[in-house]
Amino acid sequence: MNLGSKERLVVGAIGGVGVLALIAVDLDSWRWAISSVVVLQMLTAALALVVPRRVKVRKPKLPPNAVLNVAQNNEALLRIERAIENVSLRIVTESQATQQEMTGRIDKGASALSRELKRFSARLDRGGDEDVREVEALIQLFARIQPRAAMPSSGRWALDPTGLLQLVDLVERIKPRVVVDLGSGTSTVWLAYALEIAGVGRLIAVDHDEHYAKETRRTLANHGFTDASKVEVRLAPLAEGDLPGHTTPWYSTDVLDDIEGVDILVVDGPPQATGPVARYPAVGFFADKFAPNAFVVMDDFNREQEKAIVVRWSEEHPSLVPYVGASAGQRQAVLRFGDSA
Repeated sequence: MNLGSKERLVVGAIGGVGVLALIAVDLDSWRWAISSVVVLQMLTAALALVVPRRVKVRKPKLPPNAVLNVAQNNEALLRIERAIENVSLRIVTESQATQQEMTGRIDKGASALSRELKRFSARLDRGGDEDVREVEALIQLFARIQPRAAMPSSGRWALDPTGLLQLVDLVERIKPRVVVDLGSGTSTVWLAYALEIAGVGRLIAVDHDEHYAKETRRTLANHGFTDASKVEVRLAPLAEGDLPGHTTPWYSTDVLDDIEGVDILVVDGPPQATGPVARYPAVGFFADKFAPNAFVVMDDFNREQEKAIVVRWSEEHPSLVPYVGASAGQRQAVLRFGDSA
């Protein structure tokens, strides 16, 4: 059968598209390869519609080049189908692996979240117990002391109510003659009231920061503590010390040299930010200035540095021992020279 111009055009197009499909496969351009296959199918359908109308005259007979083009097209189509199957299989495999990985991560994340929630719940429970203790301590403080003005805030940088109550209780119990408060602030005001009620003693508060020293003086004045012979705030800027193996600055000692007969030393400064074990020099400096059976109160004893300092004090001063009369479970360590009674 002779092909007319339309049939030859369609067959030629099929051959050209087949060649394009082969080139696309060789170049791993699957988008173009698939598109070529679609076009091949459309052209083949068009050829099927055109050729039958001419079968009435002669036996169909395709030219050799048309047969070759169809064979090439079939081979290309098979190659494309196999490539598509490989890509599909790869996609499925990678999707399954990704899904397994994500499932593992989600499980790990859920487990970690569950652990964090349990720890957070435990902290909330402990925090609730601590809040109750602090409120109870604050009630006891105001039951013992009736301030003449608004009291400064406790907690955070200042002593907690439980620590303040412990100091007030200690003052009422031993009636000290000299109390030194390293780190002025809220504790200074409560100690001033405790000494006033006890009817004895002198309070010397020390601060390295001029602003906080002024604020403490102003607060004390608002509460009526204006007699420097009874309550005094001293400014002692930080200076390099001469203790062996200790390079962190401490209070200027010339401001403290005249202090003698200390019955209670409250160590709540300098701040931790000034350097490692910043409060260590306190006991060493006042070693010759303590009265017999003097007390040392270390605040922030829940921190590792303060714990390490107390251990060093105990090693260097064997007579400095824990005071069994102190309340248990507080954030202060109460020590006493002489014995533990």
